[in-house]
Amino acid sequence: MNALRTAARLWKWRNPHFKLPTELRCYSSFHGRNQFGEINKFLKISEEVQDAVASSRPVVALETTIYTHASRLESIVREGGAVPATIGVLNGVARVGMAPDELAELASSSQTQKILKVSRRDLGYICGLGLSGKKMNGGTTIAGTMVLAHIAGIKVFATGGLGGVHRGGENSMDISADLTELGRTPVALISSGCKSFLDIPRTLEYLETEGVMVGVFADGREGSVDFPAFYTRNSGIKAQKIICDEAEAAAIIYAQSRLNISSGLVFANPVPGEFSFPKKEIDDIIEQALESSKLEDIHGSDNTPFVLAKIKELSHGKSVTTNTALVESNVERGTKVALELAKLEKGCQVEENRQSLGGVGHNVALAANYAGSSVLLCSVVADDLSGRAALSGLKNCQSNLQVQGIQVLSLATGSRTSQYVSVNDERKNLMLAMADMAIMETPEQHLDFDTCGALLSTAHGPAGSSSMRIGAQMSSQTRESGLFESAEWWQVINSLEMPSNGSRDRLVSATNSQLVDEGVPQQSIQLLPFIPCIITKLGPKGVLLTQILPHDDERLLSADYACYILSRSYGGGSNGPVGGVYMRLFPPEEVLGDKNVVSVNGAGDTLLGVIVAGLAKCEWKGDAGLRSLDDIIPVAQRASIETLKSTDAVSKEISGLEGLLRCR
Repeated sequence: MNALRTAARLWKWRNPHFKLPTELRCYSSFHGRNQFGEINKFLKISEEVQDAVASSRPVVALETTIYTHASRLESIVREGGAVPATIGVLNGVARVGMAPDELAELASSSQTQKILKVSRRDLGYICGLGLSGKKMNGGTTIAGTMVLAHIAGIKVFATGGLGGVHRGGENSMDISADLTELGRTPVALISSGCKSFLDIPRTLEYLETEGVMVGVFADGREGSVDFPAFYTRNSGIKAQKIICDEAEAAAIIYAQSRLNISSGLVFANPVPGEFSFPKKEIDDIIEQALESSKLEDIHGSDNTPFVLAKIKELSHGKSVTTNTALVESNVERGTKVALELAKLEKGCQVEENRQSLGGVGHNVALAANYAGSSVLLCSVVADDLSGRAALSGLKNCQSNLQVQGIQVLSLATGSRTSQYVSVNDERKNLMLAMADMAIMETPEQHLDFDTCGALLSTAHGPAGSSSMRIGAQMSSQTRESGLFESAEWWQVINSLEMPSNGSRDRLVSATNSQLVDEGVPQQSIQLLPFIPCIITKLGPKGVLLTQILPHDDERLLSADYACYILSRSYGGGSNGPVGGVYMRLFPPEEVLGDKNVVSVNGAGDTLLGVIVAGLAKCEWKGDAGLRSLDDIIPVAQRASIETLKSTDAVSKEISGLEGLLRCR
């Protein structure tokens, strides 16, 4: 609110006839952005899961083909100390991490409509139809769950049984997509082996061909053990790799991840002994179920549900009890694996530690100074080790930054020099930040610009220049006027004369569809009554300039700038405040690869500092200084690139760009 009031004061200095509200309501169809960009139309990752993955906390993926047990399985994961990520499709949007009401909605919808079984091949279909208005629900298979888990950064997935090669699959080619998914998606699967009615030897051969490691948990057994066959602990097929415990499994997952191997892993967990069928008993039941399937000519995706239902019938429901027990056992085992994996990943998080002198004010001032402006930095530090190091660093840095405005507070005041610690991921993007800024709560000391002509002359140039006269006038008028009374915001918006029809197309033409979907240009326009010139930095998407043009601005009539003019106002006359709205997206000067980015910290500060330096270099004649932004912003973007490639908060290399900031 204070920021809006300050902006209102600045606007009144520019145009004292306007009274604007100090409260802003912003309308947009976009409610949030995340690192996945446009994918958020089709995929929603819960905040809990995103936070857990970003902080390397243990996460276990769960599939929704067993959504009837979802609440119980999530409880097992939470009780074990991990975060559950139940995965499915609700109303045409894929979900990774579902709220209780979403799980309930998915389960209840299965009673009134057919729930689509969603594998890899179905994800584009069900999400695409959802985008077009046909919203369907779906439970994900192992393959579908693995795809979405991998997108979300989840490495451990627990479920019941793995699909495989059906008996006779060498002729029918009836092979589960789960197997090919394991060959190309780096997610570790904990299951009770393959379903017993599948061709287990051929399934294991197929996984070997796909490059998938298959291990079997010893589960307290010594010597050789069998690969489990879902309902029974023994399949008659000896395991090639035996896993002693969850720590071993986690170490394998960790090594595979660090080696950047793109295939998955299978860890077979035998059904608890008290729920295991004797091998001969379940073999006889399965043979009868398969024979019934053959007689009724059941094929494809309908085959597995039919056989499972028949096994339930022939076992008098005992198979359901066993199924429930093995799924819960697998989820419990998967949770322990995820916990062990988190220990390994957290133990190797910090790869490099650097210290540099920073702070937004310092970075902006230093960037402006490197770009050729004479700058006085006003700040405060404590007389402690960090404060003395900061002052020493400022005095020894290769710049002409003036530091007489930095106040040093005695340790007796209990003050501490501000410090900021950031943790960046492997792509150098910010993951976590910690800051101690208590010193900024020190009682304010005011500087009267009207009585500091010599200081201003030293800091900014000749006191008689037009820019200095405007600065002094602004200081006096804003102090004398006080706060604005609230007035009609629409009065200003209407004066922009933005068309009510076709506005989206105009905004897309000026920017792009993604930014419009995110509401960025719309919100910039809504802020124009408070801030007549807005520069929005958009990272790798570039920089967006939005501003109100006066009636006499040459760009309103220039063919070179026609594509950036969103609207023209003809009702205000030559003395009116609004001539039109100007919007221009400056694409990035260069897109760096991950290996060339040292740190993103300070890049935005560098952009702002160079823009300020560029404006200070130009002679202000009315709004002439604002016109130079078209030339200044690309130079500022180049400066940001130099900082991205530097270990310093602001790169010294930007001093080489000073000559590009000369005003036209």
